[in-house]
Amino acid sequence: MKRSYVGFSLLYTFSFMALGSFMPLIGQYLAFIGFSGTQIGTITAAGTCVAIFAGAFWGKVYDGSKNKYLLIICCCVWLLP
Repeated sequence: MKRSYVGFSLLYTFSFMALGSFMPLIGQYLAFIGFSGTQIGTITAAGTCVAIFAGAFWGKVYDGSKNKYLLIICCCVWLLP
């Protein structure tokens, strides 16, 4: 495997590993600060709704891009804090 692919794989793995450990606790946190069950459900469902449309959006952007490699690099750098 090329070195650049390993770097992207590690970035992808560790960024989603952090989100995967945090997201199950968001409902408990929102309940602790006083949100109702309906509000918690709306907030947590909003992420799924955005994910459904974001995949189609970024697929269209990638398909129409002339420099696909630069687009991927920009998206990966944008994810970094």
